[in-house]
Amino acid sequence: MKIKATIHNYFAEISKIGFQVSGIFRPLYSSEGVDHRAKAAQLEKEVMTLCGLKLDEDLFIYDVPIQFHGDNYIHTVECGRGNKETLVLLHGFSGSLTLFYAMVKELSQKFHVFCIDFLGMGLSSRPEFTCTTPQETVDYFVQSFDLWREHMKIDQFYFGGHSFGGYFVPVIAKAMKERVKGMYLISPNGVSTFNEDEVSQEWANKLGFFLKTGWMIYFKVFEKLYQRKITPQKLVRDWTSIGEVFIRKYIDGLHNKNKDHAKILSDYLYHMLSIEGGSEQAVHLILRPPRLCAHIPLAEEILPELKDIPTHFYFGGTDWNDWTEAHNLCKDPQYKNFQIEWLEGAGHQMTMQQPEVLTEKILATV
Repeated sequence: MKIKATIHNYFAEISKIGFQVSGIFRPLYSSEGVDHRAKAAQLEKEVMTLCGLKLDEDLFIYDVPIQFHGDNYIHTVECGRGNKETLVLLHGFSGSLTLFYAMVKELSQKFHVFCIDFLGMGLSSRPEFTCTTPQETVDYFVQSFDLWREHMKIDQFYFGGHSFGGYFVPVIAKAMKERVKGMYLISPNGVSTFNEDEVSQEWANKLGFFLKTGWMIYFKVFEKLYQRKITPQKLVRDWTSIGEVFIRKYIDGLHNKNKDHAKILSDYLYHMLSIEGGSEQAVHLILRPPRLCAHIPLAEEILPELKDIPTHFYFGGTDWNDWTEAHNLCKDPQYKNFQIEWLEGAGHQMTMQQPEVLTEKILATV
């Protein structure tokens, strides 16, 4: 099934209109002079304490210094001190460690939990990002993570990540596989080795016609943004009012169980995404259009070297991320340590849509 053919057949008029990023919208107000980092830092405390843990007693927020591209730091949240097993969690692109807030309390009953922001994202420091190739970008995140790990004196650990973070969990694990006791890949990007203009019929059938075609349009929009090197962060910074409203509506739709939580989280994300600079351009060097597959695909170049590590894939029942290649790996006898599960009632954003179910599944593996 061809993405381009589907777009042409069902949405021909959209392709005639084209996608012009510049000049469509104008900000209703300017955020010039706003200290977005300070506001995001304060809101992050509010978000994280929504989990029910007490700040500076059960839950700790701090920056870990690293000497990498200068004096920099990795922003870190820690809880569950005293537990024998360690779990490190990596967030997705355009997100931050806060998106695990609804999971950390329960996870900390069994794990010593660390959630971190990628260097150049979230509330980590934002040195100039100078990578120009996929391999340079991989090295950038692997090396910065390992400096953080060394500083924290973490020897062996369980490793989880969502989306973009789910891609980097095995990438980093490959560089230190003797340290990683298990992997939790939550709708990871970049598993597939399929043709970029194709989606599997199995994935399409599970989604149904309307969701399938909707996401295929989104893939084409991403392709246009990719060609212009435009990131979601840039869209928020350029169109402040529209960005704020979009984030609020998006989080409301995902987090309909508690509107108060959604309000605090969306305010945090707006200010965090408005911070200038960082490693946001990494997405264009790691993933490629239109389906957010990777330049260095996991199934082809990374996961074959990690077959001995117990690995759990989680995808939402209506996940836009094509899980077919992960499913195929889990059926392959060579990958007897790999398992896959689908979380009904969730799409890609499982950490917000089904945090209790996802947490329960992770805890059941240890």
